[in-house]
Amino acid sequence: MVVGDQSAVGSLAEVVLAKLKFAVSPSATVDDALRVLKTLRPNIIVARADDAARLRRDAPEHLAVVTVSDQMRDDPQLLIEEIRKAIRANRA
Repeated sequence: MVVGDQSAVGSLAEVVLAKLKFAVSPSATVDDALRVLKTLRPNIIVARADDAARLRRDAPEHLAVVTVSDQMRDDPQLLIEEIRKAIRANRA
């Protein structure tokens, strides 16, 4: 799941997740994301820092949340590495 403004997070995260063979479900706001978490059950959530903090606080504990940093926007490989790390940690 990708949460947040498409220009800030969505486009890059969608491309990266698609490259990693994930289906992507965009959510414009944290409130929208929290509403659909019960039925959608994503493997990973990618969001900006402020959205990620709220998701970590309000979403089920088992969900992996990756925060997109400014560095990741400049270097998508950093986002790919962070997503892979979160997936591995979530499987353990």
